[in-house]
Amino acid sequence: MTVLVFGGNGFVGCEIMQRLAELDIPCTSVSRSGERPAHLKQQAWAEQVNWLQGDAAKPDPEWFSECSVVITLVGSPPVPTFSDEAYQRQVFMNGITNKTVIEHAAAAGIKNVVLMSADIPKVLQKQGFGYYVGKQLAIDAALQFAEGSGERRISVLKPSSIYGTRHTKGGTGLPLSPFMYPMSKAI
Repeated sequence: MTVLVFGGNGFVGCEIMQRLAELDIPCTSVSRSGERPAHLKQQAWAEQVNWLQGDAAKPDPEWFSECSVVITLVGSPPVPTFSDEAYQRQVFMNGITNKTVIEHAAAAGIKNVVLMSADIPKVLQKQGFGYYVGKQLAIDAALQFAEGSGERRISVLKPSSIYGTRHTKGGTGLPLSPFMYPMSKAI
């Protein structure tokens, strides 16, 4: 089994890449930088990952030729948007990009896809919330993927608030727990 991960350099993606590497599952992380994140420079497991430069919004069909599982984790935080540009960016990052990855996986004959979505509270399930609209686009693409063939399997992960330590591009840790842990209990 070989796993192709889109969004593997992000907060959740790095954790998934670590688990795959620790299980000795060959994996490739596609990200805009194509580099191992700064906070992983000293992590031995990260040497097992193939860090590939690319754009999930414009996947190269060749990336899919050697894999048996695709995991798509692309997204941006669920923040309010105060302009049409910010709203469209939320829809693009959380929806259109993941939809594009799923469609390319289907075209390449991939049978197994995992999509990271979110458990969004009813009060936020509105067309004016770009994060929600984007996540719904991705879920719709996942359903179409599964319905396209009886051999295909899709797993949609929908956690509520995720918290831990997020890292900046330079490697500085930003603890999310003080904000997100209380949010997870409130929602």
